[in-house]
Amino acid sequence: MKNKIAYLKKVARENALRSGALVVGTLAGTSAFAIDATPVTAAFDEANATYGVAVTALIALVAIGVGVGMIVSMMRKG
Repeated sequence: MKNKIAYLKKVARENALRSGALVVGTLAGTSAFAIDATPVTAAFDEANATYGVAVTALIALVAIGVGVGMIVSMMRKG
């Protein structure tokens, strides 16, 4: 029983060390890439503009569809 507990403690300690090393390595890597935020900001602004155009186009398509549907409906009645 003591051997199993010691083994589990050892495995938990090794996993904690690996996880800590992974977190430290990830943080060091991201800080190295994020030195200049200008490209990130430019990409974000461009994405916002593209999103706005897509939403506007979708609203326009829906409006056209509703309008055509209303016209067809009126023609069927009349």
